[in-house]
Amino acid sequence: MKHWWMVLIGMMVGIAIADQPSETFAFETEAELSLSLFQECEEVVSRAERWLSQHPRAKDDTTTEALPLATLAIDAIARGGQPVVVEAAWLEALATVSKTLCAADSPLRERFTSFDQALAAGGFPTVEAHPIEVAFYSLYLLPQQHSGKLPEDWRTQIALQLVNTQRYDAKGGYWKAPQNHTLSPIALEQPQSLDATVWAVYVLREIMHENPSLKIIQSQEQPLRDDTPTP
Repeated sequence: MKHWWMVLIGMMVGIAIADQPSETFAFETEAELSLSLFQECEEVVSRAERWLSQHPRAKDDTTTEALPLATLAIDAIARGGQPVVVEAAWLEALATVSKTLCAADSPLRERFTSFDQALAAGGFPTVEAHPIEVAFYSLYLLPQQHSGKLPEDWRTQIALQLVNTQRYDAKGGYWKAPQNHTLSPIALEQPQSLDATVWAVYVLREIMHENPSLKIIQSQEQPLRDDTPTP
């Protein structure tokens, strides 16, 4: 199943979204992107992939904090490949962080309220936000997707916000944390363009339903290596 790994995460996040669809970032419902926007998203992701290929991540094997571990999973997924190798602990951290940030008492609640207002007015594409805020806002919206409370174009607005905020340089496309005092403390703690970029790509890939298959390993395992001699 294409999104089996999302079902795994969704099961771990189930407490936060009880009685709702369990797939995390499962955007494939009745509302889809227009062809032109889909193609634009593809171009944006392609530029970001080129940028990411020039910006490797220095992995900190000593960190035990949930958000940095979750970002390792997002980083691996954003870079693509078939399959993507991720540690089980990273996915567990992603589920933990998702449950915390999308709960009723989420530390992002104030930001979500302002996002709701912009979304209802059709103005989310112009909102200044860190991609990590956009990512968790998307997850926060999922339980409401069949409630009739969301604009029909909510996925389009989210995609446009990320498309509009991509920056460019000679190495490709990337995202930066806005210089905005209204950012949540969580976003302010993620100032690196690398973190912003992998979260942005992750959301765009989910909206486009383009997710790589995953190879989940335990922390002590090493990815399998092909030792077949080259002819």
